[in-house]
Amino acid sequence: MVRDGLKSVKLNSGVEKIGEHAFYQCYGLETVDFGHTLKTIGGAAFRECFSLDNIVIPNSVTDLQEAAFLWCKGMKSVKLPHDLKRVNASTFGSCESLCEVVIPDRVSYIGPGSFNYCYSLKRVTIGSGVDTIASANFQITFDQCNSLEEVICRAAVPPVLYSNAFNPRGYVQATLYVPNGSVEAYKTANEWKRFETIIGIDIEPENPADVNGDGEVNIADVNAVIDAILTGKESIAHDVNGDGEVNIADVNAVIDVIMLASRGV
Repeated sequence: MVRDGLKSVKLNSGVEKIGEHAFYQCYGLETVDFGHTLKTIGGAAFRECFSLDNIVIPNSVTDLQEAAFLWCKGMKSVKLPHDLKRVNASTFGSCESLCEVVIPDRVSYIGPGSFNYCYSLKRVTIGSGVDTIASANFQITFDQCNSLEEVICRAAVPPVLYSNAFNPRGYVQATLYVPNGSVEAYKTANEWKRFETIIGIDIEPENPADVNGDGEVNIADVNAVIDAILTGKESIAHDVNGDGEVNIADVNAVIDVIMLASRGV
């Protein structure tokens, strides 16, 4: 069903899943507030939502199914959730305006065609937990990403990279940045060695205090941890201090980061 008139969506608290094709071909949809209880975004749920611009997927989401945002050609940026485990096939294929993507460290698998035909994509950061970047005959993972300039792979051990996962031009024009100490491993690894320029860099850890995944650490992250404690809906993202529990210590850990930033530390 085509729903041109729908401009915005705000999910109610308690919604845990967006079904398959739920907003398919909502051409005029510009903004989505996913809330903080959502766990699953179904296959092709936002396919061909041409007007979607900047998307922040909350950390509560752990399941992002195939083609969820396929051909969202107006999407310029997307923030992926910390607890995501897979970027499935065609998830962001044909997102022609997407300029940069950061794949979180907990992701282990990047599926075929997940970023193909992203013509504006200039920078890709691949998380340290990724062990497989798949591809297929007609679903090359980064096919036609002709603007690609930087690929940052945070994994110390080169992930399995399927044949031709990157567009041939990408191997020539893009610089591959890898952890210091892993340069030689990448230079001899299948497919990775096709990159003409491979440079070692220091890899900074992800910021655990950015609980809601919006790229900033502020009072919203404090509230996100408090809400998780009060509702009992904790996730790994709420365990800011990494002690295996979600409690007041995690609230204080976020506040400490905010206070240090305010002092310029």
